[in-house]
Amino acid sequence: MSTNTIACLERAKLLSNKGDFSKALECFSLLPKETQLTIKDLLLKSRLILLSDSDCECPIEKAEEALNQALTIDPENLETLIELGFFYSRIMDDEQKGRAFFERALNLSRRAIESIFEGLQEIEENSSDGRKRSIQSQRLELILKEFASLGDENPSDDFPSQI
Repeated sequence: MSTNTIACLERAKLLSNKGDFSKALECFSLLPKETQLTIKDLLLKSRLILLSDSDCECPIEKAEEALNQALTIDPENLETLIELGFFYSRIMDDEQKGRAFFERALNLSRRAIESIFEGLQEIEENSSDGRKRSIQSQRLELILKEFASLGDENPSDDFPSQI
């Protein structure tokens, strides 16, 4: 990526943080057409399209296009899936499509949390000082149990409301 492209993207981020969404979006139009945007850049672009005051033709379609490009780069990117869930449920008023993206994100999150728990449990089991499971590990187990029940018709009744 050229120095000018990087500077333009940094300027877009800076303007976006200042709330100047239209000017931030203009930075994207200055980029060469062959510029390969990252997922973060594409997510920013989609947000700017939706938030800007510009007279952009078909802003919703262009925002959707940016989100789908991000999804093409990494179909399991959690941030992209969540963004698409909100896009379809809030912007496009398509709750079914939004729900599908949220559920994909939830399933990925479940797998990640299970892996984290497995790693922590392995560390505790292999602990050289023979310590018993920590309170933190017990809390994590409860969180995992409740997280796993999300989306189930009969969530666990024995999960405490506060940990």
